[in-house]
Amino acid sequence: MKKQFIFFSLLFGVLSCTQPKYLVKPENEILGIASEQNALKYIPLSDTDLDSSRILRKTCQFLSSKKLSGLKKYLSANEEQTPDYYLAETLYHISKNDYQGAFFSLQKVDENHYTLLRQLLFIDLNYELAKINGVADYKRFLQDYQNLIDKYPDNEPLEEIVSTRVRYVRYNY
Repeated sequence: MKKQFIFFSLLFGVLSCTQPKYLVKPENEILGIASEQNALKYIPLSDTDLDSSRILRKTCQFLSSKKLSGLKKYLSANEEQTPDYYLAETLYHISKNDYQGAFFSLQKVDENHYTLLRQLLFIDLNYELAKINGVADYKRFLQDYQNLIDKYPDNEPLEEIVSTRVRYVRYNY
């Protein structure tokens, strides 16, 4: 009996400490993030995207309140063949650290929608999958991040996020 209690206590402790590496945040909340708040975790969504898409807005609400089971039910009930739906599905998979599922969902997002976010997430997901598969060549990912910054030189939130992710890739902190 005592062993079972210890086992379940440890299991609950491990499960409650597991948290996603990435968090969805509105773009305006990312500016000026202190380094100790770890900008690595943030996936920026513009206020325009959130205002124009009910499914993304609801997805962000579920994710910010950490109600993944509610989000899964919501996505199942509102399944659509739209870029908004596939992006919401991608964010759901990322929040569960299911990078393979996120990658497949992100591939369904049309190239003409969420171009910047789509490119950033493709690099992130490719890196996470390469890390899982033991691929040690991180220089390709550094170059991909640099190319992304070069494409969007005036985007401050992107620059802040990417510079933190570059440190993560380079030093694996």
